[in-house]
Amino acid sequence: MIANGEWSFTKDALHTFLASGIVLEDLPVPMGGEDYKVWTPHNKGQFSVSSAKEIIRKRQPILEGAKLLWRPAIHPSLAARNCKLLRGACATLDKAWLWIADVFGIFPHQNLTTAYKEAKGKSRMFKDLWLLAILVVRSELWMTRNGMVIKSQDDLRVLAYFRVQYRRVKISDPKECYWVPPEVDELQLCCDGASRGNPGRACAGVVVRDSEPNVLEAMSVGFWVRTNYLAELFCIIVALEWANKFGVGDICIRTDSMGADQAYSSDTLAILW
Repeated sequence: MIANGEWSFTKDALHTFLASGIVLEDLPVPMGGEDYKVWTPHNKGQFSVSSAKEIIRKRQPILEGAKLLWRPAIHPSLAARNCKLLRGACATLDKAWLWIADVFGIFPHQNLTTAYKEAKGKSRMFKDLWLLAILVVRSELWMTRNGMVIKSQDDLRVLAYFRVQYRRVKISDPKECYWVPPEVDELQLCCDGASRGNPGRACAGVVVRDSEPNVLEAMSVGFWVRTNYLAELFCIIVALEWANKFGVGDICIRTDSMGADQAYSSDTLAILW
């Protein structure tokens, strides 16, 4: 840029200076001497790592409600997860806040600052618990959804590509189970009882199978209002009454109730045959 003590700009450089609004007459006059570097990001003109970091680092916007996270009453891991929620770095669910509203008598808001201001006029303990409840629910919803969504995102991507219609189902871990048919010349009575509520309206069902195994009989009965435990007990009695009515002696009772199995195995609840 300097030749023989004077400014010497190329056409491209001159065009760039003029386009950026630099007035050539305002440039300093070269006075000679040795050149030296000046680090303009620092006020003293000296290079520093901190000033270089400020130039290259990506600044994030100040998030509303971020100051509420880093408090002594909040665990750092809980604050970190909710910080990701504020930045929109994770998926969230929009529902499941009603139980908090029932406990505190305040309806929460998705905006953290607005939700915290709802507790205005309450005690410090109330405000801390209110804030903790909101943060915990937000974090748990995020972790629960991630556990469900991440496992199936590849399947959903393939289905979406081929435009296959699908419906969402509950994800559960499969458990191994088995069933053994009865012995020859023996009937197996599979019993199960349940109540809608505990207590609540109860009913029972019995399925009779032989050793093939073929379904020979199936029956159901209602018990009106009973507990779930009594429904399991009465279900076995219904099966035994059926066997007694038709003179069936060689039978095997199957039930999924450990309580009923222990009750009929003890001497306190003997069945008169």
